[in-house]
Amino acid sequence: MYFSNLFNNKFISKIKKLALLFVSVGLLLSSCSSNDNDENSSETKASIIGKWELTKHGNILNGSELLLTISPDGGCSNDQIEFLENGNYKELQYEYANSKCKEYNNDGTWSKSDNILKTKDILNNEFTYEILKLNETTLRLKITKGNDNSIYALTEFTRK
Repeated sequence: MYFSNLFNNKFISKIKKLALLFVSVGLLLSSCSSNDNDENSSETKASIIGKWELTKHGNILNGSELLLTISPDGGCSNDQIEFLENGNYKELQYEYANSKCKEYNNDGTWSKSDNILKTKDILNNEFTYEILKLNETTLRLKITKGNDNSIYALTEFTRK
């Protein structure tokens, strides 16, 4: 009788352990569902085509993004960029000087592949940005600077 109870207790214990293992694996798999991947991929899958207004700028410090809201001087507008379907862009930049807002145009071409945006302006200056966020309302870009690529500048645009 002792061995049959021992067998039953061991058998029941093993079944409990297996059930616990299956429940744990099930919880782990459900927490890593495709919804997480879909959500992350949607961060850079929206269309970049359209008008965008520069609303924040900043950098990355110790792995954390630091973005500050831009308040233009003297009632000037925030800088704006429009990405056109034909691969061109139109950029408006504003500067407040001598009590006046001055507007500058800076047009060029653009291309996007996955989360990389490349631009080339009319002076043939080329820039490569990493798209950190692109959805229906927000475009956040990171550019790496410095000889050792350790300085990161961030810009964030809001769709107009």
